[in-house]
Amino acid sequence: MTTLAPDGTNFTFNGPNTTPVVVLIHGLGLNKDCWQWMIPDLTDSYRVLSYDLHGHGESSDPITEPNLSLFSKQLKDMLDYCKIQKSVIIGFSLGGMICLLYTTDAADEEDSVDLGGRRIIKK
Repeated sequence: MTTLAPDGTNFTFNGPNTTPVVVLIHGLGLNKDCWQWMIPDLTDSYRVLSYDLHGHGESSDPITEPNLSLFSKQLKDMLDYCKIQKSVIIGFSLGGMICLLYTTDAADEEDSVDLGGRRIIKK
């Protein structure tokens, strides 16, 4: 089901509502459709959220000059809008940089962060 958030973010959920959430963030110049071959393999065990970054795919253009802070805020706002408190976030290229900045911005809200197979658990 494709939905439009109040900030103009176009996003899609796939998979059961009762499973853990995985968020997929695409790279520069792409859109959420780049995950089309991975999503079917994930939906057996996860609820998959994929979305278009501002200025990509079917999301609205950014209201300011695009930068990592804008995209990190877009991710936070979307998670808040969808009432997602816990998720696994996966990104590549620009999406990977957004993951890193988001985990820094939301450091007080996260219990742990997994970066490239290295789990950082905060006490």
